Amino acid sequence: MRNRKVIAAGSALCAVVLSACSGTGPSATVRPDSAPVQSTAKAEEIVAERAGARWQHLIARTPGEAYEYLSPGYRELVKKEEYERTVLVRPVKWTDARVSGVSCEDIVCVVHLEIDYTLRMPVQGVGAVSSRSVQEEKWVSSGGQWYLVPSEEGH
Repeated sequence: MRNRKVIAAGSALCAVVLSACSGTGPSATVRPDSAPVQSTAKAEEIVAERAGARWQHLIARTPGEAYEYLSPGYRELVKKEEYERTVLVRPVKWTDARVSGVSCEDIVCVVHLEIDYTLRMPVQGVGAVSSRSVQEEKWVSSGGQWYLVPSEEGH
């Protein structure tokens, strides 16, 4: 049920973003959040900083702090306690995160990250396995602030 809510929120957000980009209707001339457009370079700098800070909270196992970086729509659907519980019971321990690139267009930014992690294996005698993954996050501007729009995994 939670996944349906997340997908519904994501779909609604996509509709807003796509209508803003389509060049039709009032959203072509008025920004949805009524905030001034930042320069692309400034937006990329801010988003890189926020993405890095959010991952530092995940690494420190303080998901309640990381929750504050999630989009307002996601936070309406998923309560803070539920998010904290979901993150803390995962068999993964994130050990490092690096922003490798950010590209922004208007109110949407894409962040590229390299994430180091250790995964507890459920097989007896295997223990933990360390690895690195490359991830992509989507961030949106809302009310003058940048927020992560979580993927279906929700971290």
